[in-house]
Order: sequence, then structure tokens, then C-alpha cells
Amino acid sequence: MKKLLLLTCALMLLLFAQGQSGDAANISAAEYFIDTDPGVGQGIAIPVIGGAVTSFTANVPAGTAAGFHFLAIRTKDATGKWGLYENRGFYVSEATDADVADIVAAEYFIDNDPGVGQGISIPLVGGTVTNFTANIPAGTAAGFHFLAIRTKDATGKWGLHENRGFYVSEATNTDAANIVAAEYFVDTDPGNGLGTPIAVTNGAITSFTATVPAGTVSGFHFLAIRTKDAAGKWGLYESRGFYVSESTATDAANIVAAEYFVDADPG
Repeated sequence: MKKLLLLTCALMLLLFAQGQSGDAANISAAEYFIDTDPGVGQGIAIPVIGGAVTSFTANVPAGTAAGFHFLAIRTKDATGKWGLYENRGFYVSEATDADVADIVAAEYFIDNDPGVGQGISIPLVGGTVTNFTANIPAGTAAGFHFLAIRTKDATGKWGLHENRGFYVSEATNTDAANIVAAEYFVDTDPGNGLGTPIAVTNGAITSFTATVPAGTVSGFHFLAIRTKDAAGKWGLYESRGFYVSESTATDAANIVAAEYFVDADPG
């Protein structure tokens, strides 16, 4: 069986939201599937410990064709309701029945790809990347940028890079101040400092439970979070969508169509 590497990402999953004022129920079950949705409760079970999913290893079925695929995960709460699934893409380079080779090197770069093996080296522990600190080059212009990471296996093959965006607010030679406050809001931005407070421990946020306001109408909504540093500056907010169903007695209907547009909404 092929082992799927680097897909046990730390996902901020916005689980199936209910239009009520109580806290969301703990996770009681979780499952994943690859490419084709077998239906809720019919996927491959993922261990749940203490009402949460920390990490898991997904096995790619033998015979999976080379090319792009996706892995999806969804969870069920203590009331028996399954949430919408969250997916991530991955790439199968060739058919093989052997496990993927261990990671022997990793690197990152910012904005411009210098070429495989030419990025900034990332320390490895036991064939895996746990965490690392990326240094933003002095003189990086204020504005949006992206950081990319890629890894090399024991056979000498480099993988595709994965990137994430970040924002430089101003030129500075000092470290960013610790987070001293955080807040979230649903749908409408009430303004900096006027959202629902989130507890902050030692300058970082680990997890929090967001309460959907009573009376929230059925349909799609979004939840946003932002933080304030020790200098009193609020950052940009990060948002994720969620869906409130009309009835809490049944699961939301499966999605049968989706679309996107750029700039102008065509309807």
C-alpha cells in the first residue's frame, strides 16, 4: 500500500454548524476517502481520541493511477450529525506497491523558486518534518507574499512544493510582537476589538469553540478570526465558510454542483 505523506496537515476544520447558541458537540467519529465519496459513514474510519482528531495516516489504494487525486475528511458530532468534508489534493507520481521512501531533505523558499535543492534547508527528525521557523529576508517589501516548502525522498526525488500566503505589514528589523488578544465574528465584521473574544495563552492560540448566534438563518455563512499583537495592532482576519441546515434533525443534503467566478458575479 502506498503511504500518503504530508497530508496529515493541521487543518482548521469548521465542522457542521448548528443554528443554536450552545457549544458545538465533540467529535464522536471521523472518516476519510480518496477521490470518490462513498457516502456518510461509509468512508475509512479515523481514530478519535478525546473528542478530537490529532493526526492519522491515510493509505492510498494499490493500483491508484498516476496523477492528481484528493483526500477528504469529515467528522460526526456527539448528536450523530456528519459535517461537510474538507479535502486536500495530492499527486501520485507512478504506480508502486512499495511504501514511499522516507524524507531525507526539505527546503523552503519565499516568493521566487530558486530551483530544487537550492532553497533554504529545513532540519529533519526521523524522516519527517515536524516544525520549522522561516526567516523573512531583510528588506522584504510590505504586502502579500508566499512561503513554499518541498521535500526529497530517499531515492533522490523532490516533490511538488506546497505554499501558504502571508502578509508583511511594514519594514521592521524586530521580531513580531506576541499575540495578546484574539476575536472572531460570523458574517458581519463589527470592527477591530468588537468581535467575540478568544482566550489567548502564552502569546498563541491553540484551539477555540465558536458559537453560532441563535437565529442564524439556514444557508452558507463564514467565520472569521483576527489577532492583536503586543504593540496594539490588529491583523487582517482569516475566514472559513460553513453551512447551517434548515433542520437539525437530519444531515445537510449532499452537494451536487459547485462553481466559481473571478471579479464579476455572472449569476
